[in-house]
Amino acid sequence: MVLLSFLLFSALYIEGESYVKIYRSSQEIDLFFLEKGFFNPAGGFGIIGAGSNPATLGKSPDVQFFTAFSLAGVSASDIDTFSFEFEGDEDTVNNSASVLPGSRLYGQYRALGGVNFIGFSKRIGMFGVGMSYGSGYKLGVEASLSGSIYGNMRADEVFEFTHDDFSEIPDGDTVSVNPLFKGAITLDNEVPLRVEYSDVPIFLGAGVNVGPLGFGAGLKFQNCRILGEGGFAAHMDSFVVEVRDTVVLDGNGDSWIIEDFSAELDFDQDLATAEIYSSGLSATHTVLTLGSILDGGFLKISWGFDFGANYDLSGGYSWDFSIVSELPDSFASVDSTNLTIVQDSLISGRAVIVIDSMIREQGTEFDDDASLTFSGSSFNFGFLIEPINLGVSGKLAFPSADYSLSKVGLYTYIPIPVPVIDVRLGLAASFIFLGGSEIDMDWRVIPAATLGLSFSYERDYLRFYLPVKYDVSHIATAILNSVLSDDEDDRNAVFDMSGSSNIWDNLAFGFGFSVKM
Repeated sequence: MVLLSFLLFSALYIEGESYVKIYRSSQEIDLFFLEKGFFNPAGGFGIIGAGSNPATLGKSPDVQFFTAFSLAGVSASDIDTFSFEFEGDEDTVNNSASVLPGSRLYGQYRALGGVNFIGFSKRIGMFGVGMSYGSGYKLGVEASLSGSIYGNMRADEVFEFTHDDFSEIPDGDTVSVNPLFKGAITLDNEVPLRVEYSDVPIFLGAGVNVGPLGFGAGLKFQNCRILGEGGFAAHMDSFVVEVRDTVVLDGNGDSWIIEDFSAELDFDQDLATAEIYSSGLSATHTVLTLGSILDGGFLKISWGFDFGANYDLSGGYSWDFSIVSELPDSFASVDSTNLTIVQDSLISGRAVIVIDSMIREQGTEFDDDASLTFSGSSFNFGFLIEPINLGVSGKLAFPSADYSLSKVGLYTYIPIPVPVIDVRLGLAASFIFLGGSEIDMDWRVIPAATLGLSFSYERDYLRFYLPVKYDVSHIATAILNSVLSDDEDDRNAVFDMSGSSNIWDNLAFGFGFSVKM
């Protein structure tokens, strides 16, 4: 009997403080609220957008410097109840859990801050050259489980007692009981569980303009990394069996009356432990990027290729786990001092069942030479329709490796007429697609979306930017999951924090300035 089948909760309560945090940063989205060319190189010039298409360097001024920073924004939601399910040996049981007053279970979505971009370009004759460093892309998930879970449970298999367990039961008789249970489990999470992916680029290149066409070439050095760490332990605090006023039949068809019976389980071991550590799977990936831009006035088109060999994220990790998988065939001892058993008729009182060990599933895995192979080449594109301020851009990875990352993004904005300063209200969204021969899951789209207001002011050679952003990625995730799911129960179980986030905590400010001569 598998333990997860055995511990099927009919009423569950949570005490303590636990959370799930999702955090991300997207250089392109953060910088869109300063200059749209960062998000879509069809609207770029100079170093702005050159990392995606070096043809923008053909429009370089004599000298250009650009830098930008962002502060973090947080969206959090307290969860009062949630649904989950366990798959038993023969069926699947749906359950729900409630968070007790004074305790907290919450989800958090954080848009990271920091240095978004530092870049420089210069015109040399008819060519423009430039180099830049960007924050790139980062996505991580962190979970902490601390406190107690307790409630009423049921078993999906009956318990059988014989003469070997209690001498008062006649030899050859078996009393089968399917009782309710009351129990509590303590969760300890000293090191939060965390998984993170990051991709940080450094770029250098050159470009030239020939009439409405721009051409460029460059090199990108991308530092990619995946890391994971964390551990937890689940310990049984109490476990009590209670049966009242129940009539059961033994193996011979005789009736037994269980009047008021309770049994306490004495088991002083962890139900489950797990620990994972990774030094980080990483690689520095070098890409030759070639691009072109057509400036057709109201319509601008960008296209290009990133050429690079497939690359391995390599490093080491260790993984240890131990989980109770089955109940033992027999108990270490049974203290029936306070238990009354009348032969062939009645059971009442209290017993203590001592279990010194359970059947465990254990595993240890260590690999100091692990690797994940990613596709190194892609096709890049962008379209910009100037009259309606609508842009679409993306990167389509060639499916030539175990894993690949593709991307599609879109934006729109509305200029707001204000004297002296430029003001824009905009929305930028992107969708990361995880693919490759090793990906077999149905749902593999990672959305990000930000709504923002951008203020900028230009004086002589200087331009200053002050964006105010509101990250709505948690809402986009909930909507996308609801749209893509074919199962109504899955749609109802969406981790949706849109209803209770604090707008002031989620507001993130940025700052940028450029020098253009």
